[in-house]
Amino acid sequence: MKSVRVALAVLLAVVGTVLVAWLSRVPARFDSEHEALVRLSWRVDGISVEECRQLSPAEVANLPIHMRNPEACIGRIAPYRLQVGLEGARLMDDTIYPGGVRGDRPIYVLSDFPVDPGQYRIQVRFDPILLPGTTWLPGAKPLSLDQIVDLERRDIVLVTLDDDTHELVVRHPER
Repeated sequence: MKSVRVALAVLLAVVGTVLVAWLSRVPARFDSEHEALVRLSWRVDGISVEECRQLSPAEVANLPIHMRNPEACIGRIAPYRLQVGLEGARLMDDTIYPGGVRGDRPIYVLSDFPVDPGQYRIQVRFDPILLPGTTWLPGAKPLSLDQIVDLERRDIVLVTLDDDTHELVVRHPER
């Protein structure tokens, strides 16, 4: 009985591996309406902010003696506002929140915008949002991009964060 379960598990693992390998060879297809793609893809650690409040004397008294601070601060990562425009038309205006239960994980931007081939002006703004009662910690920097791109049939143009300059850049496919 146990050997039958082991054999079945091995067979299932082999079939799953072969299926994943086969599916990885299937070419990506473009949407039938559009033949080019503007892709946004980057990761930022985010801007640290602190929310602080004054503790009452009773709250301070309830704390262990080594933790008695009259001010309680909670650190987290600020959300960002992402605005994307193409030829002046707004494609996206959304708030991007950091990951994690406490909002202390990196922020990921992953969006695709199918378009027809042609020349376009791409505008991207990625601004940290300062919420009421928060204090900026060092490193706050909004990101922006305003650039003309020429998209041919089946092109994918990538808007990403350059590792060296920490600025948004456009990467074109090799033609």
